[in-house]
This record gives sequence, structure tokens and C-alpha cells, in this order.
Amino acid sequence: MYKSTGDSVYLHEALSASRWLIEEAGFVRTRAGIWFHYSDHPSLRYTIYNVTGLAVGFLSKLSGTIFKIDRKSEKMMEYAQFLWSLAADGSRFLLNNKHRSGLWCYSARNNIIDNIHNGSILTGLWEFTLVAGNRNRHHLNDLLELTDKYYLKFYNKV
Repeated sequence: MYKSTGDSVYLHEALSASRWLIEEAGFVRTRAGIWFHYSDHPSLRYTIYNVTGLAVGFLSKLSGTIFKIDRKSEKMMEYAQFLWSLAADGSRFLLNNKHRSGLWCYSARNNIIDNIHNGSILTGLWEFTLVAGNRNRHHLNDLLELTDKYYLKFYNKV
């Protein structure tokens, strides 16, 4: 909404949401990257892949927005860089944790591969790629291939 209206209240809400996602819901750092928790409730602290996809998209767009509008504030620039690093590590985690089919299972506890959750993962990865521009060219071919697999699995039915 901030990009559409320019009203700083939306930017402040997005910053608040990012702090909740990072500080309260939390994330786990692994060798393959990071994944975000679905919630701050202990029963939901396991890998649910689309949560990380959504977080990657959100954090990369917020980071890109901050970089565009607030270059004078060193604190905001550092926070934007931090958000970007989390988005990049989340993107790396997703690309390193695909199912053998080339898509993603719902979670580490459930191997169902469904349309809605894979769609949100791909959306997050595309949002990251669009914000990254030339910084993320090496992932572009992977993302195009994943999008093709997604389309063929869920929409190319006779």
C-alpha cells in the first residue's frame, strides 16, 4: 500500500510486521539457508516451506522500498540490508530444499505437493528476483524451470 499511496503509515506497519516475523515468529539458520516459523507458537515451529516463500517476497520488497526512499538514514539502510540478507538466505533455503519432483512439499512433516503452497513459494521467489535485478541472475533459470514444473503439474491437465 505504501508504494501505491505514499502514506508512511503503511511503511510503518510493514516495518512492524517485519519485526514480528523476525523477532517473535522467528527463523532457523541452517547450512542451506534460513526458514521462517509459521508462528511464535511452539507447535508450529517446523519447516512449512510456503511461509519462507512468503517471507522472502515480503522482506525483499520491503528492503527494496527502504533502499529507494530512505538513503539518508544509516539505521534504515542497515535494516534494509539485514532484511535483504534474510530474504536472500530464505531464497537459498528454498532452492536447496525442493522435493525430487522439483517443487516443494507442504512441510517437513507432510509430503503433499499442492497448488496453493507451491504458488506462494514461487511468488515469493519471483518477488525476490524482481527486486534483486542483476544481483540474482544466477537464480533466474532455476526459477523459470520451477515455474514450468509448477504449471505442468497443476494446470496442464487434459
